[in-house]
Amino acid sequence: MSAIDNFTHLLAKLVSLLGQRLPKPAMFAVIGAIGCLLGALLGEILAQAPDRHVDGASDTSTELCLLVDCSGSMGGGKLQEVVSAATSFTHRQDLSRNPIGVVAFSTTPQPLVGLTSSASDVDRALAQLQAGGSTAMDSGLAAAGSMLQHPMLNRKSPSSQAILLFTDGEPEGPSLPINSSLDIRESTRITAQSLRNTGMHIIAVGTGDANVAYLAQLTGDPALVFFANQGGFDSAFRKAENAVYRRQLIDSTGKSYSAGMTLLRNIGWCVLVSLGLAFFLWGGQNAYLRRAPYSRRGCVTLSQGGALAGVASGLVAQTGLWLVPQGNGSSLLQLATFILAWGVLGSLMGRGMSAVIPNLRWQTALRAGGVGGLVAGATFLITATVFGDVAGRLVGAAILGAAIGYSIALVEELARAASLIVRWGPKETTTITLGATPVTIGGGDDHVWLKGLPTKAYRVWMENGKVFCKDQQSGRQAELKDKSTFTVARVEFQVALKQKEPVQRREGLKER
Repeated sequence: MSAIDNFTHLLAKLVSLLGQRLPKPAMFAVIGAIGCLLGALLGEILAQAPDRHVDGASDTSTELCLLVDCSGSMGGGKLQEVVSAATSFTHRQDLSRNPIGVVAFSTTPQPLVGLTSSASDVDRALAQLQAGGSTAMDSGLAAAGSMLQHPMLNRKSPSSQAILLFTDGEPEGPSLPINSSLDIRESTRITAQSLRNTGMHIIAVGTGDANVAYLAQLTGDPALVFFANQGGFDSAFRKAENAVYRRQLIDSTGKSYSAGMTLLRNIGWCVLVSLGLAFFLWGGQNAYLRRAPYSRRGCVTLSQGGALAGVASGLVAQTGLWLVPQGNGSSLLQLATFILAWGVLGSLMGRGMSAVIPNLRWQTALRAGGVGGLVAGATFLITATVFGDVAGRLVGAAILGAAIGYSIALVEELARAASLIVRWGPKETTTITLGATPVTIGGGDDHVWLKGLPTKAYRVWMENGKVFCKDQQSGRQAELKDKSTFTVARVEFQVALKQKEPVQRREGLKER
């Protein structure tokens, strides 16, 4: 048997197994999740692909200030772990392109080393950190901003500037003189806002008693806040590293990429996820109807449609990340663009599925897939934040497939006015929607395949609220009522009409 035959056999077994235990929407949720997950696993190969052009030389650069909380609460080994994680962070960077400076803050800020391309200078600065004093976070942010506003000599303007803040608590102590009438929390928030307005990015790592919601106000984006318990500081620094050095739909390397490579990687990932979803949903529907899941012509159609859906969603997402300007409010627009991209993917998947689900209107399927994609897109962002880069993308992809598969199958059931129930055996049935498009029964490319019958031997359709069945060989046609049954090649068929709810009449006073 060929690989396609083996895959077809396994998919048919899976559909048969799930069909005996789950309703169709839940079954399609499982199938869609598997398809997207497999596509995402292949997509991870692209996500890790190096960009030799950029790794060798690049005009992009990021100036970064490490802003470390050295208040008294950072004692007890916590500060030493920060130093270790920050040192590892520094040695992963190309400081010739991305210089780093260090500012410590407690009761007062202490600029320990200005922007430098020397890792040893940063190491020496980090080694000087000592815990003690209060948490004057506003003055610390101001000092970090001042360092970035005074660039290195003989250096071109950087592509971006960022402050990586590490803290275990909330601001305390007197406010900056210019904000002396405000409490320290509000003074810190205003200082952070003014820095972001200049185009600087603030990324925060919080631990201990750090208020994550408050840190999100400082960064302007909850996705730029990373919480870590003691013992997990290095992992938090790695997540923050990705946020500092890239604005891409997918990335787990922490490296910078050229525009062309970024677009290729991200669209390629979306295409593979889309193809996985298309092949599993399409094949699952055909297996559900006992048809051969794939033909040569069908594979070509699937490949073209899946690739188109992936390219469209990838372009929407990445273009949004590029075109939405940095600054106040940009994160919400970027998130909305990302969610819209998955809505586009879901809509196109729904449109494609309407071609293989009998009497499912393409407009209805398009809307259902779009809703599933939007819901999944929002969930994708949450899982990526909770589980991290790779695990987040894989979990998010599975949720994407489940949501789209479930929504398309659910809307088919809800829109069904009449159905044809096929009883293959005592524990396995298939339900097919009846409508103006005839459901064919036969031994060829039919909706219901039965060995030994000619192609399109029988046709069953609904017209003006009535169900009809026609024997193509004899030309005989009969109207079928609700619960009418007939048998073809030892397989039982039954008609089920959706009963309309009776209209309730209200008894009231007669008008005079």
